[in-house]
Amino acid sequence: MLTPLPSTVLTSMGQVRIEHSAGATCGDRARRLRDSLLETEQRRVRATPDSGPLGTHDLHATYFVATVGPELVGTIKVVSDSMEGLPCEGAIDLTDLRRLGSLGSLVELGNFAVLPSFRSAGVGVLLMRHAVRHAALQLGATHALADFFIDDSPSRSMFFRALGFVPVGPPYRDHRFVGSPTSQISVLDLFLALARSARPPIRPNETTRTLPCRTT
Repeated sequence: MLTPLPSTVLTSMGQVRIEHSAGATCGDRARRLRDSLLETEQRRVRATPDSGPLGTHDLHATYFVATVGPELVGTIKVVSDSMEGLPCEGAIDLTDLRRLGSLGSLVELGNFAVLPSFRSAGVGVLLMRHAVRHAALQLGATHALADFFIDDSPSRSMFFRALGFVPVGPPYRDHRFVGSPTSQISVLDLFLALARSARPPIRPNETTRTLPCRTT
């Protein structure tokens, strides 16, 4: 039996509280944090307003946020599969993955952002663990997708790979942003992730495999 995850954790940066909500207010706060980090830290400038794939699907999303007192320090969004599809489908065809299960077997993890000063405190891993358990145990999903930049920081790819994500198809240029940065869509087997949760993470240089999937 899995040990329940705590909703509050004491870290070197203070007591971190994890909450989740499907409300629009939580989503607005999470997007503001994500946008702030995209623009100030990663120098990502949108080529189009956030009225397209970056800010849609909230009707089928649950947000997890990490707070220290009144300050929002981290966020992640779990988007359930639906007849509207998933956000990453603007860049990839998920037909092959959907054959592994029924509608609802896939989710996408997005809006993942943690303030730099809290990353060494494990806030990102804690948010990811809450999102993974929610997807598998509450939504009944079997696989989670994530879409992240790989052209500016090898540590980002190492983080996702250490959690068990493996690439789905080749990298692609994300034209939603000025300069079309290179992004990678990867997939996580949720039940393997739950089984591994009590084990040490894989080494960053461990070999991973690429799953077949058609890009659009």
